[in-house]
This record gives sequence, structure tokens and C-alpha cells, in this order.
Amino acid sequence: MKKKGGQFLSGHQRSWVWGRNPVLEIIRMGTWPVRECYFSDTLSSNEYPDLSEKLQTWGIIPTYVSADRLKTLCGTTEHQGMLLRMGPFPYARWEEVHPNTVQSPLYLVLDRIQDAHNFGAIIRSAASLGASAVIVGESRQAPVNSQVVRASAGAVMHLPLVQVSDCLQQARQMKEQGISLIATALNAEKAVWECSFKRPVGLILGNEAEGVDRALLDLCDESCKIPQSSGIDSLNVAAAAAAILYESWRQKNIDTRV
Repeated sequence: MKKKGGQFLSGHQRSWVWGRNPVLEIIRMGTWPVRECYFSDTLSSNEYPDLSEKLQTWGIIPTYVSADRLKTLCGTTEHQGMLLRMGPFPYARWEEVHPNTVQSPLYLVLDRIQDAHNFGAIIRSAASLGASAVIVGESRQAPVNSQVVRASAGAVMHLPLVQVSDCLQQARQMKEQGISLIATALNAEKAVWECSFKRPVGLILGNEAEGVDRALLDLCDESCKIPQSSGIDSLNVAAAAAAILYESWRQKNIDTRV
């Protein structure tokens, strides 16, 4: 791979993103730095002239290789002829997303979401249903990788993601800034529609197996649940996030009650 200046990350630090739509989105957005670019040798070098121009601004020249070589690099046949090795993901800072111009912003705080597909699906729902940002911790949290990008349908490039060292400390700061904290909990007394989202809200979603950390729950102003006809917990965290995000959107856009 040819690159002007700089050093490649070592092998264990490599972060690959593959697939036509994720690769095109990342290059065209231009916010997540690309370290290496590989295209299938069946693609014409003139097929995506805008991509080549964008890559050249980063000092990167695409390398054209066989499909087998692409599979070896990323470990899957689902590369669709396009593969990128990424630099660090461009997380936003909290100060960049709050305060903002939205009247009643909704911030998602993800407490140790470890499944990449859940993480990506939550980001996709958050972007489509009006969340202002998604906040994640550094420990025991799925990283932004190709599976997350694909599951989010590219939304990871459009919705601010904030990474913090400690979700509990971040929640305390949000509360001090006048943001109401609502946690999801199976034993909550309130149904989700009994909580008001017509105010600045930090919605806390917990780990797939353990739920929201006890210290975070104790800090919250309210907790809510999604009543289900089966009487058992049959929604995973991504489905629950989508349901609550829709309720927030409904209250702000359809509900005429004050």
C-alpha cells in the first residue's frame, strides 16, 4: 500500500471497514481518517473518480487486489470489493454537542453495550428519531467497526458519538447541567409513555445481560419500562431503544398535550 508520509498502525491496532455503502459513505464524508484503501482489481480505476480525488487529499493511493486478498485482509467474503483500514474514530466532545439549539434534546447514554449489531442499530434509530447524540464509555463498550457502520446504515457518520472515560461521571455532569436522567429497567413502575420527553433528557440504556449499572440507576430521576403483552422481557436493547426513541419523537411531534 502506498501512502505519503506517516506510519501505519501495527497489525493488532488495525480497524477495517468493508462493503460498498460503508466505504463510499466514509470516504465522501471525509471525517474518519483512512489509513489504507484496497479495491477489487475487477473495479475500474475510473469508476469512482470522486473517491480517488478525496483519497489523494489524504495522501492515499488505492491498491487494487484480488478478491481472495481482500478476504484475507478483512476475514470475510462480504467486502463487496472495497476495504478500508481506518484511523481512530472521530468521537465528538460533550462540549461540542451540549448545549445545542434543539429545544428538548435527547441524549442516549449507552452503559456497556457490547454487541456490535445492537450498537449500530441503536445509532440508526437514534439518528432517524431525533436524538442529539449518543454517549458511550471507554470500558466494556463495543468499538465502532465495520459491523457497527453497516448496522447503523451509515448513521454513525451523521450522528455525534461522544466517548467518555466514565459514564457515571458523565451522567452526574449532565444532571448538573439540568438534563433529566431516565433509565430503562425491567422492574420500573412507570411505562415509557408516562415519562415526559418534552425537556432535555439523558436516556440510559444498559448492558445486554446486566442492564443499567446500579450506581447509574440510583442517580437517575426516573426509570421506565416497555410494557409487553407476553409478560416477559422479549425485547433486546436495540429494539427497546427504538421503541423509547419513537415515544420521545411522538411526544414532541404528535402529542398535543402540554
